[in-house]
Amino acid sequence: MSEEYPKESAPINGFYVTYHGDNNAKKKVLEEIAERLEKRIEVEIV
Repeated sequence: MSEEYPKESAPINGFYVTYHGDNNAKKKVLEEIAERLEKRIEVEIV
């Protein structure tokens, strides 16, 4: 958990995902995480 961003880094279902970057970079990181976990996800920037 981040001391600087405690609310943003609170666990969700036992997992932490915090990344500070532009939206395209966040999308890429989430897709890479899903690929490594062999999970199919759809990430959409709205």
